[in-house]
Amino acid sequence: MFHYCLRLILIGDDFVGKSCIISQFLDQKMCGFHTLGIDFNVKMLEIDDKMIKLQILDTNGLKSFQQITRPYYRSAAGAILVYDITDRESFQNVQYWIKECQEYGRQDITILLVGNKVDLEKQRQVSLSDGQQFANENNLLFIETSAKNNLNIIETFQVAARQALRVVEKSQQKHELPGVRIGQPFKQTQIQNSSKSGGCF
Repeated sequence: MFHYCLRLILIGDDFVGKSCIISQFLDQKMCGFHTLGIDFNVKMLEIDDKMIKLQILDTNGLKSFQQITRPYYRSAAGAILVYDITDRESFQNVQYWIKECQEYGRQDITILLVGNKVDLEKQRQVSLSDGQQFANENNLLFIETSAKNNLNIIETFQVAARQALRVVEKSQQKHELPGVRIGQPFKQTQIQNSSKSGGCF
């Protein structure tokens, strides 16, 4: 049981750390795998006294896989768009991923821009101010993370889910929004923060 089930999709270039961000969020450990297509995970998260069931979609960052990925944009309440701060090209390609969201996703989709791998500060090619400025200019949320050091990982999903929830609760058609399912609230004794729960769509 839950107040809302929200679907979030992680997008961005290959090897920017999307799967590792999810692995840290779910199990507090680094991943040892690479997503080949679409991977589904579920985790409960409490946001503003509401129990949110997050369905998290991990995607392959190769553009050749986009025919597989694109149908899932429409069914997402939010997108977590990841780039690698040590890879300038992955930051430059952020504009491509935004265009994908705008073309194939909901008009009001929440987009959180994430600069990952801040543990590699000496190899940084994208400054914090560059990321923040780009986010401001494109009306995106923004955060920097380290999947390796588990820095700002929980906060990433909290920020994305909170903003997506605000959009849902302001909508007059919340029962019809793609990527959203309204459920029943947990009793306090039922709250479990588990990644083993089933999906909600």
